Amino acid sequence: MASSGVEQLRTWFREDIAHPPPSAEGRNDTWISGYKGGLDRALKLLELLGSEHFPRLDDFAPADWAEDPRQPVPADYVEAAVWRLLLAAEGKGAYRSGLDETPPRFARAWRDLTRGYSEDPANILKQFEGESYDELVLKRGIPFHSLCEHHLLPFTGVAHVGYIPNGPIVGLSKLSRLVDAFARRLQVQERITVQVADALDQALKPKGVIVVIEAEHTCVAMRGVEKHDTDMVTSAVRGVLKEKPEARAEALALIGGMRR
Repeated sequence: MASSGVEQLRTWFREDIAHPPPSAEGRNDTWISGYKGGLDRALKLLELLGSEHFPRLDDFAPADWAEDPRQPVPADYVEAAVWRLLLAAEGKGAYRSGLDETPPRFARAWRDLTRGYSEDPANILKQFEGESYDELVLKRGIPFHSLCEHHLLPFTGVAHVGYIPNGPIVGLSKLSRLVDAFARRLQVQERITVQVADALDQALKPKGVIVVIEAEHTCVAMRGVEKHDTDMVTSAVRGVLKEKPEARAEALALIGGMRR
């Protein structure tokens, strides 16, 4: 947004704080106070936008970002980004009362939707020492939600995660947490599938691993070809489950009983 456009918005905000528009007539003092408070916050967020460009990552990343990139982006900058989108889409209409709390709400939601970046898969996969098993362990139908990194639209589905232990086993709840750790990021389905399989393979050193994910993508249903009720299925197989067709067939048959 050009500097002149930002200055015009600042002018609008200041004018309406001093002289509420006709839509404020008949409203009580609480409404007026909330309306002015929203405009005050909009002014503060505009300052974060700068006069000519939206801040780049380097402008606000924590000083030790390179050492620990899992640190969350400051909420103020997420709010500023949302304000920039609202202002670009609606201009002066972006600060109507219905959108007043949208930027902070989105900032809170964004923290939750991308919480996987703060998860370390190696810390999730705690093994039970003294317990062993050498047959297929399969957890079917693990629900998950993720965000398509291409359109920032959600895709949701289920993951089927199995492994053949090479000694110690892992708690079943850890498999669900592992899926969430990778799903709660900006993702593509293919990458989640591979990441879950590789994390299990590296942490447990099992004889074999299989991961099958089925998901519906709103970026396909809501835009583009607009096709509804279609699933995308991806798989990743490691070890004996990849090398031995009969072992893979058994795992896929068990997963097949869960087809939605």
